[in-house]
Amino acid sequence: GVASCTMKEEDLVKLKAEARDLLAAALAQGCRSEDIKDFLRQLKRSRAHSNKKHWLWLARLGRVLYYLVFLVLPAVLLLSVLLLSLINWYEEAPCLVPQPYFLGEILRPMSDCEFCNGVTAAPREKNISVYDFVKKYAYTSKPVVVEGAASDWPATRTFSYDYFKGLYQQRPEAIEHQIEEGQFFSYNSNIRDLKGLFELSDEEVSMVTERWYIGWSTSDDFIGKELMKHYSTPYFIPPTGQQLNTTEWIFMGAPGPGAGIHIDSVLFPSWQAQLSGTKTWTLIPPPECYYVCHQLNATVYKGDIIVVDTNQWYHSTHIHAGDISITIGSEYE
Repeated sequence: GVASCTMKEEDLVKLKAEARDLLAAALAQGCRSEDIKDFLRQLKRSRAHSNKKHWLWLARLGRVLYYLVFLVLPAVLLLSVLLLSLINWYEEAPCLVPQPYFLGEILRPMSDCEFCNGVTAAPREKNISVYDFVKKYAYTSKPVVVEGAASDWPATRTFSYDYFKGLYQQRPEAIEHQIEEGQFFSYNSNIRDLKGLFELSDEEVSMVTERWYIGWSTSDDFIGKELMKHYSTPYFIPPTGQQLNTTEWIFMGAPGPGAGIHIDSVLFPSWQAQLSGTKTWTLIPPPECYYVCHQLNATVYKGDIIVVDTNQWYHSTHIHAGDISITIGSEYE
């Protein structure tokens, strides 16, 4: 009504005059008063419908905002926190395959396939110089087998199941230390930790009843120093890349399957010396490089050392018939 209108009096008077003129013009054109009333009613309904659609749109928008604020955003924040926690855990505990396979695949950075493009075989070198090793292999992620590089190490004669058992018996706390801070890989065996390994019966050690293949990391200073009395950092590793710490990786087992196919999450490239037996490595490029790179096989004989970036190459191992396989390895910077 006029009483609630905020328009000025002169504007209302002018509007009423214009309305009378429009009504007179419509009547002069032959429009009946009933037609004019119907038109006004339709106009009113149209405006009401328009207002209703406007409010419905606002209601829907409000519902969407409600779901976003109270459901979607909290869920996204929670998932972000969980993902960051997983990434932190993954990065703070680098190791040789402790994480679930699917998690490693999700968090693994994409590889630049240049490291394997054109590589059709793992080269075999002998008496390679430090200069040539650095230039060709050290930091290129290209694998290489250096023949005879460990053949003069005492470890090729002393390392055995009995030697390792006797060494750890000299320092029993080193077993608990390894269980708490190191890593142990059972693979397909029933041996669950270092304590279980050194409790095997003579028949189990000789694998009369069941073959086994296992691996573990050293995490005790005494053990590390004793082991290094029997081997040294490979001669071709540059001084700037000498062994980072006293952590070694030891793998031991009977002929047959070794480690299943996997990719590692360690900080640097690594070397592994074959101290007993013969082992063949299968090296597979990451999925994003399948169409430009090739699968490789590299056989490592007693006294040979293989250098491979296990963060780039998926790999598995197989032990040849004959002697038990024993290897030791570490990372270099």
